[in-house]
Amino acid sequence: MSVTRRANSPQTGADEAERAMEKRRLYKPQDRLFGGVCEGIANWLGWNVGTVRLLMVLLIASGTGTLIYFLFWAFMPEEPSKPFDVNDYKRS
Repeated sequence: MSVTRRANSPQTGADEAERAMEKRRLYKPQDRLFGGVCEGIANWLGWNVGTVRLLMVLLIASGTGTLIYFLFWAFMPEEPSKPFDVNDYKRS
C-alpha cells in the first residue's frame, strides 16, 4: 500500500521549510557597514537589520557582545559574488 501526500498537508509545508533552511547560509554581505556581521545575521534569520544591531549593542553593553562580534567577524565567510548579468543594467 502506498502513501500519498495531499498538497495541503502540513508535512509538505515542513518539507519546504527544511529545504529553505538548507539553502540559507550565513554570509557577510559585500556592501556592508563595518564588518557586516549584524546584516549577515539579520539576512540569515530573516529579521530586520536594525533589530539585530540593537541586540548587538545590548550584548556589547553587557560585556559579552564584543567577543561574539569579533568571532563572527573573523569566521563568517564573505558572500559569494553574483555573476554579471547584462539585464540588470538595461534601461527600461
